[in-house]
Amino acid sequence: MSAIFAKRLHAERESKGWSQQQFSNMLGITKAALFGYERNYREPDLAILVRIAELLEVTSDYLIGTSDDRRPVKGITDLQSGNPTTRLPEELRKNLEEYRDFLLMKHGLYEE
Repeated sequence: MSAIFAKRLHAERESKGWSQQQFSNMLGITKAALFGYERNYREPDLAILVRIAELLEVTSDYLIGTSDDRRPVKGITDLQSGNPTTRLPEELRKNLEEYRDFLLMKHGLYEE
C-alpha cells in the first residue's frame, strides 16, 4: 500500500485505545500481520482492508491515502446503492442526518 496507510492505520487504532493484540483479534489476523501493516512491510487483502475501515469507522479511501475525508462508513447499503449524499461535504451530510432524525421522531419512527 503505502506509508500513509501504515501511519493512518496505526493512528486510528491508537485513537480507539486498542492494542495491536486486541485489534488483530477483532480482525481475525495475527498480531504479526497487523504489525507488518503498521510498519509498511505487509499489505492486507481487500477483505481485511474493508474490515479495518469498518472497525475504525473511516473509509478505506482515507486509510490508503486517496482521500483526506475520514467519513465514517454508515453502512454498506449506502455504498452499494450509489447514494449521492455520500459525496456531500460533511456539514451538509450532518444537516441531512439531523433533519432525517427530526422527521423520524416527529412521526414516531425514531429508533436509537
